[in-house]
Amino acid sequence: MAQNILGLDINDTQLTAVVITGKGKDRRIKAAASVPRQNHDDLLQGLAALLEEVSWQGGTCVLGVPLSLLSLRNLNLPFTNTRKIEQILPFELEEHLLVPVARQIIDTVVVHGGEDASHLLVAACEKELLAGLLEQLRTAHLDPEIVCPACYCLARRLASSKKNRESFLLLYGDLCSLSMVLCLQGTMTFMRRVVYPEQVFTEEIFIQQDRKIFIQDQEAAVSAIQGLCSLVDKSLDLIAFSLPMEVNSDRVLLAGPMLRCDGFSDIIEQSLDRPVIPCDLAKELSLGRARPVLPVWQPAVYDSALSLALLGSSRRVPLNFRKNEFAARHVLMGSKKRVMAVAGVVSLVLLIGLGYLFFDALQLQKRHDSLTAEMERIFKHNFPAVTRIVDPLLQMRARIRELETPKVSMPLFTSEPRILTILTDISTRLPVNLSLHVSRFVVDQDSVRLKGTTDAFNNVNTIKTLLAKSPLFSDVNIVSASKAKGKDVIRFALRMQLVEDF
Repeated sequence: MAQNILGLDINDTQLTAVVITGKGKDRRIKAAASVPRQNHDDLLQGLAALLEEVSWQGGTCVLGVPLSLLSLRNLNLPFTNTRKIEQILPFELEEHLLVPVARQIIDTVVVHGGEDASHLLVAACEKELLAGLLEQLRTAHLDPEIVCPACYCLARRLASSKKNRESFLLLYGDLCSLSMVLCLQGTMTFMRRVVYPEQVFTEEIFIQQDRKIFIQDQEAAVSAIQGLCSLVDKSLDLIAFSLPMEVNSDRVLLAGPMLRCDGFSDIIEQSLDRPVIPCDLAKELSLGRARPVLPVWQPAVYDSALSLALLGSSRRVPLNFRKNEFAARHVLMGSKKRVMAVAGVVSLVLLIGLGYLFFDALQLQKRHDSLTAEMERIFKHNFPAVTRIVDPLLQMRARIRELETPKVSMPLFTSEPRILTILTDISTRLPVNLSLHVSRFVVDQDSVRLKGTTDAFNNVNTIKTLLAKSPLFSDVNIVSASKAKGKDVIRFALRMQLVEDF
């Protein structure tokens, strides 16, 4: 099933949407549309018209925001550990941002890292502003999975093409400003937005009509554009001073609506004294376009939104503001494709689980049979007289208990008062004032076992010493002696070995 991805570029002067479909090399541009943005309060109305024009039926959405909504900084930190960078970054930014860090959503990109230092590109967006923008999009039934700087995304996509593997400077021009992105060796290193002088807005030096932009005052336009280029050069000099790498910006790529203005590219080229190359992202990536798109397609208008749509299939997106409390809400059963994917995963897990249980049952059965055979072998070896074996474990336990019982039991009646003699001897040897309670008294053929309680450990030793003097016992041992929990009582057990001729 073809995947539809919407790239939505909310610029200061226009709203642009590009829809691509397909995967990998089969991707093609399905629809494209653009509507002017007269003020910042008409977003919902413009979005409704834009989505209707591209016939958007749902899918993945990627939102690009202009640099005018962001605070951009380049920082050098004296360490490379990612966790340390996340911990120290809010404190470093406190002095650089007008709005407190706690009220901003921040993302960073490491543009250059050494053994003991990191150079970061930091982008911050006010949480209140981002929340309001996302709420308006939800009202229009859009919930973008990615929110990132549009010109950064365009520069990153241009850097992936074969023609732009080397360093370059991307300039994105519209009727309000000029956004610059410096790419060094495939890494977006620096971003900045420079604004036209006030004269451009008060005297309307640039006029947009239909699909073209015209210059009304050539001299004023040249002066304004040269002023922008001067700020661009100063910015490049400043970043070259702070970066520990060579800044090469000889290759300049120009994008944005101002490409539709005749002479704009020539003025930029003369002011910067560098060759300027117009961008055409669809041509560089060899993307096919549907027939309805061909008559309206203009690289100057749609390149930025196209780069956003191409970002929709990426797994990792740098400078993405949909994180933390603004993370995208993924609905598990939100589409037929996801339902099928979940069903497939569940089926696979069940099959793997059943296979594991079957294999484990076989192994346990083999283990059981092996142990049973081993027990039978041991039982036959130790008890060869037993010919019928039903349960070797139970039969072995019964035989062991038989072996542990005394060979000669005490007779119930005997001509000699054996037990009375032992009791008399013990009673006469223990003092009357000794605290003693006998709980168990067992006499067998060879020994006497006595269990009881007393009130002190010394009494146990006294009993042992006194009974050891008896001629009836060859040996007296304390088997155990311990204090009862919560009571002042000593539990003990004695074993007295009878003499052989008794």
